[in-house]
Amino acid sequence: MKLLAFILLVFSIISVRAGIRPSFNLDYCAWNATDIVVATEGDVIDGKLTVIESWKVNLLPGDQLNLPEMAQFAPEESRAIKVGFGQQTTSVEHVTGTRMVIYLKKSEPTTPQSSIHWEGASFAGDLNVSVVWLEGMHAYGFLQLMNPGPSELRELDKSDAEIKYRTSDIVDEEALFRNALSNPDNGKRASALAKFTRSELFLARDRAFEGLSQCGPAALPVLRAILRDETQTEIHSDAIDALAAAGGYAAGGDLLAIVKSDRVFWERVAPRLAIGWWNHLDESDNQTPRDRYARTFRAIQALKAINFGNGKDEIKKIRDLWRSYPALEDKSGLDQMSKACDEYLSMAEMKPMRN
Repeated sequence: MKLLAFILLVFSIISVRAGIRPSFNLDYCAWNATDIVVATEGDVIDGKLTVIESWKVNLLPGDQLNLPEMAQFAPEESRAIKVGFGQQTTSVEHVTGTRMVIYLKKSEPTTPQSSIHWEGASFAGDLNVSVVWLEGMHAYGFLQLMNPGPSELRELDKSDAEIKYRTSDIVDEEALFRNALSNPDNGKRASALAKFTRSELFLARDRAFEGLSQCGPAALPVLRAILRDETQTEIHSDAIDALAAAGGYAAGGDLLAIVKSDRVFWERVAPRLAIGWWNHLDESDNQTPRDRYARTFRAIQALKAINFGNGKDEIKKIRDLWRSYPALEDKSGLDQMSKACDEYLSMAEMKPMRN
């Protein structure tokens, strides 16, 4: 994707958040759901459903499920399938509610008198984007395809069978992850979490690094091994964050070594980079500089965050290198690196040297 820098992506997301509408995300819903069922509304769409199949945990076929929010789909027009420009029309004009996959999160009763509360497993807990409507082999869900723009009922890019297989795979991986995370021994837990940092599922990777950051110094051997592996530079920035969180000041030497190594990389690469290189997707090695940028930037930020003041000389070297190449000191966003160096040096000037 075209970006000026990975940090700029964050700011762009924030700036347009007002226009973002909820969308169904299969991976997120499957990972976060406590219960996943195939259910039917029956003859009347009123939010009173009957479970047909159970894909995760407690509910059983024949169980009744009360989801008042689903009553909003009683009018046929609320279930109309939208067809995008250039797409083929289908014989199905609206979904019926006779078969739906519903991804749910359950909150247990807080008192003996209160009842179980269900909400959608989507990011914001919205139920309408935690549902897949099935009609024959086709699957439909609410998506926002243009921002700004509405969330509309669209055909998904997976069939009913593919939805089930993908959900099953994620549920299995999430169960394995929970088992790894439950190990009370920090070292063993860190070792068990290591394999999830390589998962193709973003949520597994993200939660794995979060778990590693909470393992304390016992996680450092695992994180050092990841950072030594040059084939995994796309996850190095996450490993750096976890390293700083797990090791604190003791991780300063590791972080400074990363900056030193990356300076050698940038000395070699910078002379052949043109202004705007970040967006030149046709360059065969473009992803490597992008990943390395994220890694270098996060390492400098982490050194500042842990108040490691012993790296002034090295940070000055990479700052001066950065400002000597217009393609690196690109004022459209890549000059964040030299600014991060300045922020670190301001902190370091106030810190006494420590052995």
